[in-house]
Amino acid sequence: MTKRRIMFLRRRLQESRHRLLLEDAEFTGPLREMRFVAVPELWHMSANGKNIYFNPDWLKNLGTTALDFMLCHELMHIALGHLERSAYFKGERFHLACDIVVNARLRDRGWTFEKLPHVGKIYVKTFFPETDGALLTAEEAFSRVPFDPAALPAGQRQKLMIDSDLWWDLPEDRGQGGTVVLGPEDEDPPDLTEERELAEDAGKEKRAFPGGPKPPVPLPAEGANALRDTLAALRDMKQRSGESREALEGLSERIWQRPGNAVLNWRRLLRVFVQESVCDYSFTPPDRRFHDADFFLPDYHSEPGDTKEILFFVDTSGSVDDETLSTVYAELASAFEQFGGSLKGRVAFFDTQVYPLQGFGSVEELAVLQPRGGGGTDLSAPFVWLGKHSASKQPAGIVICTDGRGAFPPESAAMNIPVLWLLTENNPRPEWGQAAYIHSGLTPTKFRL
Repeated sequence: MTKRRIMFLRRRLQESRHRLLLEDAEFTGPLREMRFVAVPELWHMSANGKNIYFNPDWLKNLGTTALDFMLCHELMHIALGHLERSAYFKGERFHLACDIVVNARLRDRGWTFEKLPHVGKIYVKTFFPETDGALLTAEEAFSRVPFDPAALPAGQRQKLMIDSDLWWDLPEDRGQGGTVVLGPEDEDPPDLTEERELAEDAGKEKRAFPGGPKPPVPLPAEGANALRDTLAALRDMKQRSGESREALEGLSERIWQRPGNAVLNWRRLLRVFVQESVCDYSFTPPDRRFHDADFFLPDYHSEPGDTKEILFFVDTSGSVDDETLSTVYAELASAFEQFGGSLKGRVAFFDTQVYPLQGFGSVEELAVLQPRGGGGTDLSAPFVWLGKHSASKQPAGIVICTDGRGAFPPESAAMNIPVLWLLTENNPRPEWGQAAYIHSGLTPTKFRL
């Protein structure tokens, strides 16, 4: 390997390590103590606890986000003790189970990407039964991966495995198995060092990765024993990870309160929304009790046993903070007040899954609902839920309250049910349905239908 190429790869790794230390030094501090070793025949990346190994041809093509993610991926493997697996668990089936657990833990730290260029799909759930990896140990996830990737054709196998366990069983290697590109003794270039020192001198608050909670165990970031102490602390965390699903869900409860005044004109908002639902989708006629008002709703009582209703899905993923969540609550409460209590509906909270629907018919009933969530964002989750639960009784319309930080599903996912996107940020622009923006108070904007 030429000196010029080594310098190029070293700079990329230094920049990535620098970004991660500024963002989350508690978790990424051990990167200071590690060697980074180039191994041309390696599949993507691997680790042995003291070194991180990488394919140089693959790494040079990685974007900054993908490179940062992969370094965190290897760190999490080490932190959760996956490299110390018993002989029974050796092989790619267990490695895939470990990847699922690692990716789900990283998602909860804000890495919500579903796919990354030159890395592949980021699996966060097991295959059968489907379970979120953050709720499982690697051994538990192993039982939910009912196949061995090593038995699949090369193309399918590579789509499943984003890194390698080649070096997991070689803890004594100090880099002699490849070319050491960056080690603890190599100082960062002045521009990176000065930036970090300026941030520390100014008392700049270290930013956490966007969305997602911090691990409960504080991780030391400096000192000669940082790596050893970090691994010991996280092994302890792993031992505690067998707590029940109920306990884990208890940690995901969110704050749901009303701060200040709402801004949206819900009479106009639902008038446009529901009127279009009646005309375009031939729902039940409007309720005649409101024929003299400047709004109308579906006739909730037109046919006994066939009541139409509006479903509200509220995004509680990690990217939605409690202040924003409370703003959404204020808007929903305002909707009921503006309609004089005549509006009926149900609310479900969602992140990568939909939590149980909760009915309400008043502001008081709305106030006692308990939001749950805090994981990644899957904007298709409400529609997947609808496909499973509303085959016999479709709602009159759907209101999805979200920050829009995720991939919008195709229009076909709505199954011809009218959709209103109620967005807490002004940048997302869905290409179908209707949209209103909470912070700007904009009235609905009609997109391609």
